[in-house]
Order: sequence, then structure tokens, then C-alpha cells
Amino acid sequence: MGSLSMEGEPISVRIALVPDRPAPPQRADSSEIVALRRLREEQPELASAIDLQIELLQIQRRIQTRVPLPSINLETTALNALLADGPILRFEQLPIEWSDVRFLLRATAQAMRKHDAIEEVDVMTIGSIGLTRFAGGGSSILVLVSAAPSDSRAVWRGASPSH
Repeated sequence: MGSLSMEGEPISVRIALVPDRPAPPQRADSSEIVALRRLREEQPELASAIDLQIELLQIQRRIQTRVPLPSINLETTALNALLADGPILRFEQLPIEWSDVRFLLRATAQAMRKHDAIEEVDVMTIGSIGLTRFAGGGSSILVLVSAAPSDSRAVWRGASPSH
């Protein structure tokens, strides 16, 4: 170590140790997770399914904080006009970050595989979904997610949804 000096005079420096920071507090479990943990104690034969559900709820909680609410005009005349014409909120109005959708799909697949709810080949198929096209040249993730529930199986197999 070198010595410090100011205009030829030695300077004494004392460095105080910074105490270790405490770990950030953990979030409290939601009422659903508390109830599921209680159920696991009461019915241990359901432990695997309950653990999967807890993990899925934790994934949902993680992604939910990143999803903004859509903007909608709440004036009475505007809402009445929307109600007369059809849905108040259309899919296109949802501010979806597609990388979050991709994360959600992959994290859900990995959790399901971890708990033996799906096969590894299914995880790999879901993992191969791109933001613009499926690996096999199929539909985009936007088409898959925005398809009507009755059309989603056809889209997954590579067919076009009927909008």
C-alpha cells in the first residue's frame, strides 16, 4: 500500500466497513398459494399437481406485473357505441409485448414438464416457437395467440385460423 500525503504531510484515512445489506424481503404468498399449500398438507397424494399449480401461479404473478392495461374510452356514449357494435375491447387494442408471451409459453411448458404434465417433445415444440414464425414454417405466434379458441388447434397444426 502506498502512503497518502498532501503538500508533503501524511494524511490519515480511515475507511469504515459497510455492513452486509440484508436480503430484500420476500413477497408474501398470495391467498391462492397459501390455500394450495394447506391442501398439499391435507392431501399429499395431490402434491405434484399442487406444486405445478403453485409454480404456474408464480409465473403468472411474475409476468402480470409487466403487462400494462389497455387504453379505453370510458365515457358513456363511447361505451354504448362499442356495446352496440360488438366487443368493448378488441384483441388488437391489447398492449402485448410478444417477448413476454414467448417467455410465458416457455416457462409454462418447462413447469409442466418438471411436474410430468407434458412430454419433452412438447417442451421442445413450444421452445421452437419464434416471435414471427414457427420453426416448421407455420403460423406466427401472433396468429396462434389471437386465434379464436376453436381455431387454435388448427393453427397449432399449421392451418390458418378462420377469422
